Amino acid sequence: MDSERTIGGASSTQPRQWLSAEQAPMPRTQQRSARGRFMCGQSLVEFALVLPMFLFLTCAIIDFSRAYYSQMTVQNALREAGRYAATGQCSAPPSGCLTDSKGNVLSRIGSIQQMAQQMAPGFDFSSMTVSSGGVSGNAGAPGAVVTLTITENIPLLTGPIASMFFAGSGNYNFTASVTFKNEPY
Repeated sequence: MDSERTIGGASSTQPRQWLSAEQAPMPRTQQRSARGRFMCGQSLVEFALVLPMFLFLTCAIIDFSRAYYSQMTVQNALREAGRYAATGQCSAPPSGCLTDSKGNVLSRIGSIQQMAQQMAPGFDFSSMTVSSGGVSGNAGAPGAVVTLTITENIPLLTGPIASMFFAGSGNYNFTASVTFKNEPY
């Protein structure tokens, strides 16, 4: 059976031929040709051409992901702060009011900002606008409509190239806003 080989389902009765070390073909890595000398340089040039595009695409994906995550996080924080505002908590200090890091009781608007800050710790909600009835700085009475608005600015990794797609100098600016009707409290 050692001398038989099956090729394509048909058996061949040719004996196996063993080659000596001198007769064995050279491995492909040791063969030299005129074309083989240029393969290393060609690979380096191709790598140099593809690398910037690959890095830009990777940074663009990261930028898009960060921008989307930031916008969803801020929107969720505003939604939670709006719900807190609509329930009328902290309307009669100090019951139901939040406190700052020093233990000071915050006003109703300060409590609303603090609630948003607790929901999205990496963002700054000090510029958040709370308005009711078109009056800024007013959280409204029971039954009134309260609106929370904030504008955030996220720096992008792709920098100057991203400024071609986003207005500004390589930053993603967005505004998030929620509107609630205050509950009777």
